[in-house]
Amino acid sequence: MATCFAGFCQAVEPIAVVTVIDGDAVLVRQTTKSILKAGMRLAPLDILETRQKTAIVRIEFVDGAVADLGPETRVMLAPSLASASKRRQATLYALQGWIKISRVRAKDPPTTQLLSESMDISNVTGSAVVSVQPKLNQVFAESGAVLVSERRQGRSLPTVALKPGAVFVTVGTNKASISAHPAPSFLQNVPRAFLDQIPSRASLFKNRPEPPSQPNEELGYADAVPWLGAEMAVRNLLVTRWRQHLNADLRSGLSSHIKVHPEWDRVLFPDKYQPNKAALAPPATN
Repeated sequence: MATCFAGFCQAVEPIAVVTVIDGDAVLVRQTTKSILKAGMRLAPLDILETRQKTAIVRIEFVDGAVADLGPETRVMLAPSLASASKRRQATLYALQGWIKISRVRAKDPPTTQLLSESMDISNVTGSAVVSVQPKLNQVFAESGAVLVSERRQGRSLPTVALKPGAVFVTVGTNKASISAHPAPSFLQNVPRAFLDQIPSRASLFKNRPEPPSQPNEELGYADAVPWLGAEMAVRNLLVTRWRQHLNADLRSGLSSHIKVHPEWDRVLFPDKYQPNKAALAPPATN
């Protein structure tokens, strides 16, 4: 049965609800974007993006996971990525930004909470603060245990366990390091809202009608570029996700920059991949 929420119809049940927003944020579903509001239900493969002055956006999942998003953060919900010889699945994929991951129901079995191009995070039994930035990635085990697997050239390295208070850091292409305590620079940059103890608010929205999503605007090529330049597993997923929903601006931008988006070539220029009818025709007989 199709479920309609936030101005869209989905053939799946919502997996999360937005419970706290302090600042501006955007929901991207397929190739439509709207202003994110508290009370909106979220579906797999929804994209959330916060702005520079956003203090916090909280997402509470039906499985008990909680994700707080800081400023200038881009995440995708519940992706399933084909990487190397296996499929990677998680609660979130982080393209960039600050994310605090925690659980409100400790009895739930640990799962993979977060994927990114440079590391995967799982078994967060308490809370972990994650920063995914250009050439700098950090995981702080704020409470409880955390497992981190560094990724290089599309492959996962052996998993390492972080004790409470420890920090996992990768800088550029250097080998990852683990420190017993976070550096002062990390603590200075952690979003202030992450320091507040915010109780679960999901129950407050359980029986409330969902707020309307307005305005609904088409996702432009310039807005999509960060995702279109993600690791190949994400880019391939977007081809499947967006191919039936390309608007004029996306199609034009992709076509004009096809050299940097080769995965879209077959979608945008299908005639190139049609069999040569002349070559397949049987030879003429006299």
